[in-house]
Amino acid sequence: MVRLATTVFALAVFSLPLPVVDAQPGPSVVQAEGDFVYITGEVSRPGKYPLAGSMTVVQLVALSGGLQHASRAQLIIVDGTLNDANGNPVTRSVNFQDILTGKDLARNNVKLRSGDVVIVRNSVQRR
Repeated sequence: MVRLATTVFALAVFSLPLPVVDAQPGPSVVQAEGDFVYITGEVSRPGKYPLAGSMTVVQLVALSGGLQHASRAQLIIVDGTLNDANGNPVTRSVNFQDILTGKDLARNNVKLRSGDVVIVRNSVQRR
């Protein structure tokens, strides 16, 4: 599952605008062009959204027009700032049904950070 998320993350990243890089000699400085979060997959309006204060994953789903299959949706959140020991992006999985039923909202309704990518997929295996 991590490999799939990493592959999807890589595909999503290649379609994003490149950051502005300071070309001065010495240490490089990368400047982000504002704070944004990204959502892709089974939502009505996938894309790049401005990070508004302390936005949660439920708020981002609402901004993107909602889920196409809320009862079967699984959200994979790719942290835009953290990597594991192998250099892979840190991911976490959330079952949207748990959010709808109010199950463990403190854990499931994740607070997003700049650069996070939310991948929405149908949790039912397709044949």
